[in-house]
Amino acid sequence: MDLVLELRKQFDREDTQAIIRRKGLSVADVLRDLESAVNAYVDIVDENITKPWF
Repeated sequence: MDLVLELRKQFDREDTQAIIRRKGLSVADVLRDLESAVNAYVDIVDENITKPWF
């Protein structure tokens, strides 16, 4: 998840690729981190949708 936050701070593709290379990550590593971040976001949204509003 930290990787996703770091990548979000970058605005151009070259910076993002440099972070991935510097950390020695593979595409699979990046996709796993992105999947984890998306799942966490979906859990938060689901929790807020199902929470009673009164």
